[in-house]
Amino acid sequence: MPEFEFIEHLNWLWTIPIIILLYVIYRLLRKNKLNKFIGKQNLSKFLLNYSKPKDYLKFALLIISLALLIISFANPRAGTKLSDAKREGIDIVIGLDISYSMLTEDIKPNRLERAKQSIIRLLDKLDGDRVGLIVFAGRANVLFPLTTDYAAAKMFLSTIDPEFISEQGTAIGEAISIANDKFQTDKKHKKALLLISDGEDHEENAISEAENSKEKGFVIYTIAMGTPEGGPIPINKGTYGESYLKDEDGNTVISKLNPNALQDIAQAGGGIFVSSHNAEPDLEQFINQIDKMDKQVYEAKKYSQYESKYQYFLILAFVLLFLELIISTYKR
Repeated sequence: MPEFEFIEHLNWLWTIPIIILLYVIYRLLRKNKLNKFIGKQNLSKFLLNYSKPKDYLKFALLIISLALLIISFANPRAGTKLSDAKREGIDIVIGLDISYSMLTEDIKPNRLERAKQSIIRLLDKLDGDRVGLIVFAGRANVLFPLTTDYAAAKMFLSTIDPEFISEQGTAIGEAISIANDKFQTDKKHKKALLLISDGEDHEENAISEAENSKEKGFVIYTIAMGTPEGGPIPINKGTYGESYLKDEDGNTVISKLNPNALQDIAQAGGGIFVSSHNAEPDLEQFINQIDKMDKQVYEAKKYSQYESKYQYFLILAFVLLFLELIISTYKR
């Protein structure tokens, strides 16, 4: 079925009635001036060789040419054929820790930003796989469901900050539970659950949830963000400098990476643990692992393949413009 790629350009067609109206007004004003200057009786003698039909024809050719040019700029397209498009891939659910401890700057610019950069690099390497995102702190929420729209996923990712969830903590267990409930899977086709966290203050039920998730068809991978030495947690950057989170005794809280917790979760979930420290996480390990998983066909749609037809309108417009140039307004 024909369509226009840039249909908004067709709005310029509304200028054509305005041009026609201005042309009619111009001819009326010109006729009145000639009548006053020459006189109505002498006008036909003065314009003896003038052809009004040819003048109208030249204007009509200009208007039609303009309309054809506007249509060509909108790029009319016609469907050439219908084809079945099947997608094969792995479903990947990413669980991202957005607790305040992820703002620690022991890795630059901070743990959360480094994690977001890692996810963006992962999206750039994927092809046809569906991705969903869960964010968690003291509780967990689904940010977006499974999608192949990586551009939209990156846009959502850029907006994430710890203010998304007011309750503090590291509810890894709840994130795994939500993945099981919201991203259900057939056990024959496994899904990957990638958890990115510093592992600090995690709930004790994370191991049991990981084991339960494995039985439901998930393979859990974990990426550690942070260093064993850790650092203070910035909570406010004001005019008078940066302030850090303090405990009840007024001491600055130092957030340290807890890799053991993340290792245990990955082991219970049948996946692998990836450490980052000051270097970038080795995403190739994760990608190599999911490449070994059986891909599934999760989408089968028919797509129309379109072929541009603007050149026909463009050529016809130039032909009419050429005719307008060679046609004289004088009688033979």
